[in-house]
Amino acid sequence: MLDFPLDAETSRRLRAYAAAQGVTPQRLVGLLAERARTTSEGLIEVTPFTASDAER
Repeated sequence: MLDFPLDAETSRRLRAYAAAQGVTPQRLVGLLAERARTTSEGLIEVTPFTASDAER
C-alpha cells in the first residue's frame, strides 16, 4: 500500500476521474501505474484507456 499526499486540486480531479469511470481513486492510480511507460526521451506516458476496458 502506498500513501502519498496530493494537493487539494489534484485530489479533487483524481476523485472526479475515478467517479466518472466507476472505480475507486486507488484503482484508478493502479490502472495508470500498470499502463505507464518511460519513453526513450525520459518522459512518462500512459496510453489512453477506459476503466471498463481495463477490467476485461
